[in-house]
Amino acid sequence: MKKTLALLLSLLLLTAVLCGCGSKASSGNYAREYEPAYDDYEYDSYAPAEMAEEAAYGMAVNGAAVPAEAPVPMPDTVDASRENGAKLIYTANLDMETLEFDQAVSDLAALTAELGGYYEQSSVSESGSTRRASYTVRVPAQNYRAFVSQVGELCHLLSLNEYTEDVSEMYYDTAGRLETQRTKLSRLQALLAEAESMEDIITIESAISETEETIDRLSGTLRHYDALVDYSTVDIYLREVKVYEPEPDPTYGARLGTAFVDGLKGFASGLGDILVALAYSWLWLLLIAGIVVLILWLTRKRRAAKKAERAERKAAKQASRAAAAAPAVYSQPAEKDDE
Repeated sequence: MKKTLALLLSLLLLTAVLCGCGSKASSGNYAREYEPAYDDYEYDSYAPAEMAEEAAYGMAVNGAAVPAEAPVPMPDTVDASRENGAKLIYTANLDMETLEFDQAVSDLAALTAELGGYYEQSSVSESGSTRRASYTVRVPAQNYRAFVSQVGELCHLLSLNEYTEDVSEMYYDTAGRLETQRTKLSRLQALLAEAESMEDIITIESAISETEETIDRLSGTLRHYDALVDYSTVDIYLREVKVYEPEPDPTYGARLGTAFVDGLKGFASGLGDILVALAYSWLWLLLIAGIVVLILWLTRKRRAAKKAERAERKAAKQASRAAAAAPAVYSQPAEKDDE
């Protein structure tokens, strides 16, 4: 029995581990969230020595190795960009309420157009007599501060959260890698023009294809950064109210009730995550359930066999005792009749 219980506990522990593997979570800052597979470029492991090695790329053509050249310096355009300023990404979240919903929506659209921005996302919903709107606005970075300041005056501002992310290091390192790859491509194309054997041509063309693919990816990353830097992102949540009511300080009972409700929501959310994890691991659960059923069946069979064996031994013992307790009976020889 103890062994069976230990085995069942081990199986339950294995199920918990599998469920934990099934659940997923994600985190990261704004640039990492929108960055297209930047990790594929191996930024962290990319060192100036490797840039020099790529710039000094040489390949054997017609049996003779092409001499490696000195590393290519950072292009002047990148240096000029460094002097012009850092690459900063500005984002903001605003939560507002208004008594005049239609007017607030119209004023917001007018302000966005006036400052050269546009709606990346917009939605308006109605629940009963209350209307709500959600907007993601992209505005030129030079007008970001003016937009946030003026949009906060259009309605009753409840909260404002601003974030700034400096991506200068990643941006300029990517730009340097891109220039190195372009230089490498030029040298490969020159080698291809001089190549004579088919083997050299195939090798060089393969290297050219890989280099062009890397150039496309690095160029896409720079365009992505430029879009985030040039146009700041402002998320706006607006709701209609009948009257502005200041929020009173919560009482002890309100805080206790809020904590209870939040705890209940957290429990429900955790239970939902567990169910999702179980759904991911249903094959493993089915296999474990089959193993548990087999173990229980074997255990019951073994217990039944032991019980029958004990009953048989008990019956044999009782029969032996009964035989020992019975009196001995001796047979008398038959007497002969007198003649």
